[in-house]
Amino acid sequence: MIRRALAENPDSAESHANLASVLQASGRHDAAIACYEQALVLNPAFAEASRGLASTLQTLKQREGDPGAAAKGARDLLHHRQP
Repeated sequence: MIRRALAENPDSAESHANLASVLQASGRHDAAIACYEQALVLNPAFAEASRGLASTLQTLKQREGDPGAAAKGARDLLHHRQP
């Protein structure tokens, strides 16, 4: 359903973020990051996509074993993305 929405409206930041959320939940973090980034290209002020991207990056950093760096990276990303 989300892929259909993207096919019908590829310039929808919301559809890209929705797909990213599904990908993140299924553990496909690299694909989720790409979708969140595309959502932010389409709408740089899209806070939900910024939060989703930060969350995904934090998850990846935690899996690498440095939760402190993950939290800092997420905060830095959110601070950088805010208008």
